Amino acid sequence: MIRQDGAMASASGSASSADEASVRPGLRERKKARTRADIQAQTLRLIEEQGYAATTVEQIAEACEISPSTFFRYFRNKEEAAVADFMDAAVFEAAVAAPAELDPIQALGHGLRTVMGAMSDEDWQRELRRGRLIQTVPELQRGLMEEMARPLELSVLAVATRLGLPPDSLEARMYGSALVGGLLGLVIPGHAGELPSVPVSRDLALAMLDEGLALLGTMLNPPA
Repeated sequence: MIRQDGAMASASGSASSADEASVRPGLRERKKARTRADIQAQTLRLIEEQGYAATTVEQIAEACEISPSTFFRYFRNKEEAAVADFMDAAVFEAAVAAPAELDPIQALGHGLRTVMGAMSDEDWQRELRRGRLIQTVPELQRGLMEEMARPLELSVLAVATRLGLPPDSLEARMYGSALVGGLLGLVIPGHAGELPSVPVSRDLALAMLDEGLALLGTMLNPPA
């Protein structure tokens, strides 16, 4: 289900302040979101600077000026902090809301482009750093595989919604899982250790995405 992020307009076409207040995150939620983002940023920074093995939860907590117990309210371990939300739920919400004429692969591309385009420069740079670390740190690759269970379920639901299939149908599960698996292939090294290139700009990232999705489209036919 897509979150309703916008307020309903009044008959005059303007949203009331009460409507806006009802959809705007409260102070508590904003503070939690900032803390979560700071934990992720400091985790990536420390792993970059001193290596994965040398980085501890205690160091991450100290860098964020929080206690280790607070860290564990947000993440189970440093692997999860580094790879969490690798594919945001907003990607699949945008995919569900994509124009009706797009097939599921094209709709997923629409969702990814929408979210990437809305990223701040700071968030984009963080994602580049995270992509490089995932490619070179085996522990993060294993953590990413576990993290992908969440977007896999979201992908299945998005496919089912767009195609009018039951979410628990075999067709929706197989096709939705294949979409996420195909995207994961753009990030994880192959068995011979070959590293997919990490794009240095959003334009290059979008070009790589389009190429990957086009190739995926030649191999997958949407279920009827």
